[in-house]
Amino acid sequence: MASSAPRTVPHFIEAMKLVYGNFDHLFEDAARSWTAPDKPGAGGHRGRYLWTDAFGLVNFITLSRETQSSVYLTLAKQLAKTVHDVLGRTRDGTARLPRATDDEPLKGGLRIGKMSEHGYDGDGQYHHYLTLWMFALNRLALATEEPEWNRLAIQLAKAIHPHFVVRQNGAATRMVWKVSTDLDDVLVPSEGHLDAATGFAVYRLLQRTAEKLHGGPAAEGLLTSEIADYRRLMGRAGGSKLQASRDPLDLGMGLWMAHFFRDEDWAANLGNQSLEMARTMLLDERHGLMARNASRRLAFREFGTCLGLECWGVDDDSCADLRRGVDNVVDFWHRYLEESTDEDLRPISLVMYAAALIPGGPQIRRLPRPELNTDLLALEDGVKNYTCPPDHYNVYVYSRHPLVLYIEGFLSRDERKHLLEISEPLYAPSTVTAGDSTERVPAVRDSEVAMIPRTGTVKCIEDRARALQGWRDEVWIERLRVQRYREGGHYEHHFDWGTGRGGWGRVSSFMVWVSGSGVVQQDGAEAEEMLEGGGTQFPLLPHRRDERWCQFIECPPPEQAGDDDAERKGVIFRPRPGNAVYWENFMSDGSGRAFEETWHAGLPVKKGTKVGLNIWSWGRIERGLMTYDVEGCISFSSPRQHAVL
Repeated sequence: MASSAPRTVPHFIEAMKLVYGNFDHLFEDAARSWTAPDKPGAGGHRGRYLWTDAFGLVNFITLSRETQSSVYLTLAKQLAKTVHDVLGRTRDGTARLPRATDDEPLKGGLRIGKMSEHGYDGDGQYHHYLTLWMFALNRLALATEEPEWNRLAIQLAKAIHPHFVVRQNGAATRMVWKVSTDLDDVLVPSEGHLDAATGFAVYRLLQRTAEKLHGGPAAEGLLTSEIADYRRLMGRAGGSKLQASRDPLDLGMGLWMAHFFRDEDWAANLGNQSLEMARTMLLDERHGLMARNASRRLAFREFGTCLGLECWGVDDDSCADLRRGVDNVVDFWHRYLEESTDEDLRPISLVMYAAALIPGGPQIRRLPRPELNTDLLALEDGVKNYTCPPDHYNVYVYSRHPLVLYIEGFLSRDERKHLLEISEPLYAPSTVTAGDSTERVPAVRDSEVAMIPRTGTVKCIEDRARALQGWRDEVWIERLRVQRYREGGHYEHHFDWGTGRGGWGRVSSFMVWVSGSGVVQQDGAEAEEMLEGGGTQFPLLPHRRDERWCQFIECPPPEQAGDDDAERKGVIFRPRPGNAVYWENFMSDGSGRAFEETWHAGLPVKKGTKVGLNIWSWGRIERGLMTYDVEGCISFSSPRQHAVL
């Protein structure tokens, strides 16, 4: 390796070639027949070692993103097949592991790949290796958009769970660290420090991906009971067992696992503890890692720390010291990796070195701001010749990630009446846009739409929407549109956002209910008919358990309610006139990725007429807070700047 400090794809490829051979010259046809070599290989039995190959697979995905070459995705798929063919079989290769079949090849789990068959350090199955492989298959499914890889991950998840999560008569549920290759015998009964939390995180990623890629009722609740087990295991002793580790690898893998759910208390606490532990580990000049001789250090464990910190995010000013610490570790091992690393550990060190170089989190390649379309945006001219009444609304936080707010009393009765009056002569059939085509498709969207004039009342509503969002820089309110749904009217599940390419897009949405069936005469006075149906459904958001939400959302009967929010997926907001729901469309990690949870539908109106107001905000996608959704980024995920969408 060259002696200069590495931060480039060539260094990444060079490290990978030392494990997987000269793959970088292959074209697509040759890549389809490529087999991961035994030598140099991953350093395990018959050239395969599950931990090393999990990193290798994800690194190939990272290369596909960095180079925009599909060849590396093909190599990733070939590596997955090779691992399944070797580690999914007995050591002599003559049969699949017990319980596995040709149709369900991972039902018997996957061997570690230890060189020895027996003994304390002999072959078997590790929970933390298996969950890392599940994650790698999950990333492969997302990168290729091929659901089968995630199905295999779920197959593996369900197969191994009952053998590692042990239920004993009269004793609490616990986990074991290592079992035999046939899954029948416990070899190491102690529990891995991060095993329950990693299971909780990875199984949730698999479940979310199943709902995204597989779709349909069959994808729902596939891992509900397993996730609940991990949740209970994490909650023992009030969750106090999950602490930042003093071991560099455990510290880093804890940060990596937690960053997918960093807005949840358990992950935030672990992350904050780990940052402080990392400061001692990396920056203490007398007792830290950099004070030790290379012969007393293990490269792959230190790369775990670097990877975890990269994923959590160390590029803002508050973490500048940790950024330097990560760079110091990577640069040190860049000089000494080949000659100072034990031969048996070299493959695992090399793949983790590559992952620490480029963890693989895509970032926005920000383009100049497109020209503002005055026909579509409600631009401010600096002249305010209208007066707005004081606001009198209440805000309830439904979800923090993504941010979803329920707003009670967003529109006054007079404002709603005004919107009904000015929209009435302007309605036209709603259309659906797909690519360059825009047409009316009633099976998908059956409603009428009116782009309304910017009267003083309308401008007050625009101002209110800006204020609620904090008057964001380089974000504009789109011209307001009123939607009318008669009986049977609906809008199938969809997103409000586009790709977000170039760093610009529809950053947020309001759905405001103007009227349910309009105004009618009742006993000589005006009244509103009750609407049946027509709710706004978000099938991927959790259903909140607190019964106080039932005034705003549809709640199941008590006998149908689950034990916790994770078991009650999906929410339907009731169309209450004057109220609104607001949500953020894009993550604020700089990746340009949108929240899958914002997938929503306008359910069919069963009786009456529903009138709604769309308030969309278009502009610069934020790149401030390092928050990630439960899928994370395509590879190991990181806020680094060199990856390209």
